[in-house]
Amino acid sequence: MLCSDAKSHSTDEQFLDYINANFYSNTPREVVSKILDLYPADPADGSPYDTGDQFAYSPQYKRMASFQGDFIEQAPRRLLSQTIASKQRVYAYCTLYLRMP
Repeated sequence: MLCSDAKSHSTDEQFLDYINANFYSNTPREVVSKILDLYPADPADGSPYDTGDQFAYSPQYKRMASFQGDFIEQAPRRLLSQTIASKQRVYAYCTLYLRMP
């Protein structure tokens, strides 16, 4: 599911259909549509970041990668950190140090 169908999505509607069907199936579409504002369609804004239009295999590919990265990786990490922080110190690091240019 990780960006596997992203190459076949080329419109906002297809992106929204995919998100609604696979991540928010019990949520009304008009609520899910707010995701379009949070994840812009411009490939230069998508993941991997700071790469411009490079790696934009389709019009929605980098947008989908951004959403899925947040949903599958970042949100659970933040939730776990917040939950554990009420019981002990938590250290979380995000760095650009080892990032390839």
